[in-house]
Amino acid sequence: MQHLSAIVASRLTNPDQLKPNALAKAVVKALYEIHPHIRLDDGLELATLVETPPDTVSTRRTIEHVVDDACTHLTEWGRFETPRQKTPQTEVAAALGADITREADGESNVDS
Repeated sequence: MQHLSAIVASRLTNPDQLKPNALAKAVVKALYEIHPHIRLDDGLELATLVETPPDTVSTRRTIEHVVDDACTHLTEWGRFETPRQKTPQTEVAAALGADITREADGESNVDS
């Protein structure tokens, strides 16, 4: 998370001058702009869901907290999962059901 927080921080203009709530929204916007797995609807949802730390927390800590909170939500939504590579065999198996997979593994679904 620290690497992502550092990238986000580098994209913000004058983050020290923003109030915590505005900073949290700017962090979510920067995350949306830099991360390929975050969709527009994710960004809009995150803007309302992320927790904003109190005013006494440093700018760096606020950025880290918001990035961590946003990543927690994105992980729960499955946005960081890598889609499985589809091969012709997996597409056929999906189309025909699991029987083709069992037969390919040497199992038979025919009663003896």
